[in-house]
Amino acid sequence: MFKNILFILFFCSLFLGFSLLAEGVPEGGAEEVTQPTMQIEPVTVRLAVLKGPTGFGYVHLLGDGGKLGLGVTVEAEVLPSPTEVAAKLISGELDIAALPANLAANLYSKGIDIQLAAVTGEGMLYFLSRDKSVEFSRQSVNQIMDEEKFIHAPAPGSTPDLVTRYILNGWGMDRADQDDVLDFSIASPAQLAQMLIAGKIDYAVLPEPFATMAELKSPDVHRTGDLQEPWFKMTGNSSYPMTALVVQNSFAEKNTNALGRILQSVEASISTVLEDPSGAAALVEQFGILSADLAGPAIPRCSLMYQSGADSRDSFEVYLQIMAELNPDSIGGKLPDEDFYAENER
Repeated sequence: MFKNILFILFFCSLFLGFSLLAEGVPEGGAEEVTQPTMQIEPVTVRLAVLKGPTGFGYVHLLGDGGKLGLGVTVEAEVLPSPTEVAAKLISGELDIAALPANLAANLYSKGIDIQLAAVTGEGMLYFLSRDKSVEFSRQSVNQIMDEEKFIHAPAPGSTPDLVTRYILNGWGMDRADQDDVLDFSIASPAQLAQMLIAGKIDYAVLPEPFATMAELKSPDVHRTGDLQEPWFKMTGNSSYPMTALVVQNSFAEKNTNALGRILQSVEASISTVLEDPSGAAALVEQFGILSADLAGPAIPRCSLMYQSGADSRDSFEVYLQIMAELNPDSIGGKLPDEDFYAENER
């Protein structure tokens, strides 16, 4: 019987010890045991995206009241122009924003305290012609010049301008020849697409979704060139960054865990958009980015992707170096230093 009593006492002591441990108190009862958990203070992040493909990948962040879980909420707005995004970053009204890659470098070079968190879109420039036999090649450019016609492209100093000029350089055309064949008098890509549809111009370099819009609205408009192909042949890089996601350093330093959560959600949103373009197109229209009938067929050609700022540094620097050689002002006069490229936050 005595052995039975000892066994019961031993069992009870084990039970008590395990109970105390389960409650976070060691058997001695002197100190509290804390379990490491990922804690995020409630954070509201102010995000801006642009109308057009720059905003396509973010549509799944814009629903559900912007609640991402773990205490993170997104207050998002869709802005019509890169100029407005830049102004709000400079004034501190935004914590994070998607904008053209060269503009991100330009702002940093001018002293705006931002860093590149990710690249979320690559090259999506195409040559459109009303003559399907005219492709984007050195021979065709000569033919266009012989016809005394022009290749129209949006806004000088923009990526469409500089990528086109870089390719023409690679084909041996000097600046004088380029100025004889390139026309930047129509700055808006939407207006340029309409001019092509109406037959008022014959050749254009257009980004998505305007290339798709021109094809869909006129049977006489043909996509006969992909500018990413000669870029790859000349640089060895498959593409170049067009959409940059930047974050204010002050926000990144104070909200490391929240920033990681946001970047995870951006990557997941882009993946979902690519898996279901028609569903994403409905959201694109819902949030006033573009009509669904144009967004749906354009999404597969918009080169949406996700790459962290650190991982995208090599291709980003190749792109910026080329832009700097063609037009230093397009990137703010100098290449960003290593602090521009955010470390991986996830």
